[in-house]
Amino acid sequence: MPNKSKRRWTRAAVLRRGALAAGGVWLAACTAGGPAEPEKSEQVLDLIHWGGLPRTHPSGEAHAGTLEEAATELLDKFRIRVTYEVADTEKIIIAAAGGTPPNTAWHGYADGARLFVTGMVVEPNEELKKVKEWGAQRKDIFPSMLESSLWKGKLTSIPIETNNRGIYYDKAILAKLNIAPPGPNWSRSEFEDKIVKATAPPNRWGFTITPSYLDFLIFYGGAGGKVLNADATKWTVDNEIGRDTLRWLHDLIYKRQAIPAPPPGELMNKGEGKVAFDITGNFRYPTYRQRGVDVGSAPMPLHKQKFTIAHGWNVSAFKVKDADTVQRSARLIMWLTSPTFQVPYLIKSDNVPASRAAYEHKDFQAYLASNPVMKPFNDQAPIAYRVPTAPSGAKSWLALGDSIKKALLNEMGLNDALAEGQRSAQLILDDDLRNTGGM
Repeated sequence: MPNKSKRRWTRAAVLRRGALAAGGVWLAACTAGGPAEPEKSEQVLDLIHWGGLPRTHPSGEAHAGTLEEAATELLDKFRIRVTYEVADTEKIIIAAAGGTPPNTAWHGYADGARLFVTGMVVEPNEELKKVKEWGAQRKDIFPSMLESSLWKGKLTSIPIETNNRGIYYDKAILAKLNIAPPGPNWSRSEFEDKIVKATAPPNRWGFTITPSYLDFLIFYGGAGGKVLNADATKWTVDNEIGRDTLRWLHDLIYKRQAIPAPPPGELMNKGEGKVAFDITGNFRYPTYRQRGVDVGSAPMPLHKQKFTIAHGWNVSAFKVKDADTVQRSARLIMWLTSPTFQVPYLIKSDNVPASRAAYEHKDFQAYLASNPVMKPFNDQAPIAYRVPTAPSGAKSWLALGDSIKKALLNEMGLNDALAEGQRSAQLILDDDLRNTGGM
């Protein structure tokens, strides 16, 4: 793929070339017997691919760099060239509304429905229904990753990777206090014992949380709570499990003093040796290495069920007038979400697979074997939960988080805060459901 310093194609040129292109390009799904390659004489098509992270970000560099490494393959086998440009969701929406969308985009998964309800992106199942490999590739995506990308039963975009929350621990602190490192199947009671033992305020804390929806939902889900109902139309956190979970976190802060009051969010990444255990994502490991913190990791402690919250990224293909360009774009995002692209990209970026084929790939398993700190996060991938996408994106979750924060900062009673949070989140979700009634 050309470097930024070389010729860059204008969108007008891309559309002109797309209009001239003959026939479809069958992008292989990284399995034997993939779609047929095009004839070498077929017109080369240039596609513009926008991504939400710059190359100064590790994931942005891994994404763009892996595309560059595949340039010869994409050209020789599929007769396409792809140019990567940086653009957030706001820029994407403005460009599409103005008639100059990219061909494909790599965006936060939560924005999938937001893009989809505008009518500017294709429905992958519809566009790829004639590609025989698509059904198997779609089935291979981890269920929560796929379900989190649906809006009113329609697939809004395709998951490309995820990230999830786990527990890091400071090896030096645990060794000093003679606390055994957690194992892969540790329980919530064992977790509680370890963080209380490691606590010596105000100089050292056993644990820290972010006072928002995210860490609350992780422990709520681990206690057996359901975040939303089966068809993702109702928030379901204001119940006995939710109240018990919020009370338990509150007690860890104010009664047992194992968490700073007020909770400061991540603490270990400051490299000051003030916390034994920290809850954050796989993406934080490079920061620890940079700060010289020798860490181990473990999955979220088991209570009633294995559970963690994930976020991550998806890819979309955009509608333009030329049907062949749209079809090629859809097959490009299919290729981007296959192990062919995912595995080298994930290894470079320390992100987590969204599909079983990528997770089980021999190269990815070799990477995990040589990076044991990353293994617990990736081993959680099959059970990691993502709150489903909605047209308002994360606004509903953040509304819940505002009330959870009031409870954990002692600004509101626990039960009242949980009730207020669910009510606020539901109002936003109800508006989304009502305003997209025809979809």
